[in-house]
Amino acid sequence: MTYFVDFDRTIFDFDAFFLDLVEYPALAGIRDRALEAVKIPRGVDLAHDEKRNRMWEELHALYSSGAFTFPQGSMSRFVFPDAQVFLEKHGKESVVVTKGGLDLAFQKGKVASSGVETFVARTEYVQRDDSKGKLLQSLLAEYPAPYLFVDDFGQELASVAEFCPEVSLYEIRRDGNPGSGEYAVIRSLEELP
Repeated sequence: MTYFVDFDRTIFDFDAFFLDLVEYPALAGIRDRALEAVKIPRGVDLAHDEKRNRMWEELHALYSSGAFTFPQGSMSRFVFPDAQVFLEKHGKESVVVTKGGLDLAFQKGKVASSGVETFVARTEYVQRDDSKGKLLQSLLAEYPAPYLFVDDFGQELASVAEFCPEVSLYEIRRDGNPGSGEYAVIRSLEELP
């Protein structure tokens, strides 16, 4: 069995992380715009959300310039407790599949600092304009079946359904909202088979 698991909002409490991040002194100039931008609900196509995209451009530019970093281990406090338990039990059977924003450096820094990579078989990064489904299609032959994929974002679940019909899909809803109705819904990684 192989678990393909999303990072943000699945393993990692992105919302708590972001509220902490905007308090970094290096982000003082974009703090208010950043908080406003993340209030915008995630849509079907994030690429067309101009306000959110502008905020991410500024944030990535600050990160790329070295204005702030994620020291090793500093992001581990944002790993959901149930995710920690899951990774301790199934990490070697798991691959983190995460999407980077404008560039992958920010996401790679965040994932590395979380400590999650010490538990999993591998971490795969998807470019912003690519889909997780296309990536998984190219990876499945490398891993033992059966396959499970967990994500909180319907667009990525749909891409995996399209490109990898042999993968069982789970929509994780940590926000308490109902699922889309198209996939099995879980609230915790401990609910996975």
